[in-house]
Amino acid sequence: MKKFKLDNDPQKEPSKEAINQYKDFDGLLTNYNKTLNRLHKKPLYKDPKFFIAMVMFLLIIYLVFESMRPEDQQNDAAPPIEETK
Repeated sequence: MKKFKLDNDPQKEPSKEAINQYKDFDGLLTNYNKTLNRLHKKPLYKDPKFFIAMVMFLLIIYLVFESMRPEDQQNDAAPPIEETK
C-alpha cells in the first residue's frame, strides 16, 4: 500500500474568492430536490392516464401504417388459379 504525503503549501491553496465563486447552494438544493422527486415518482406503466394515452398513440400509428399499405397486400386471399390444358 502506498503512502501519500500532502503538502500544506499556502501558495497552492485557492483563494477565498475562488472558493466563493463555486458556492451555489441554491443550485445544489434544486438539483438535490429534482433528483429526490425523480426517484419517488410513480413509474410510467403504473400511471393509468399515461398507459391509456400510450395505447391510443400506438393504435393510431398502427392504423396509419395499415392504411398506407398497398391494396394488393391488404388482401391475404390468393388470386384465383387459372388452369391450362
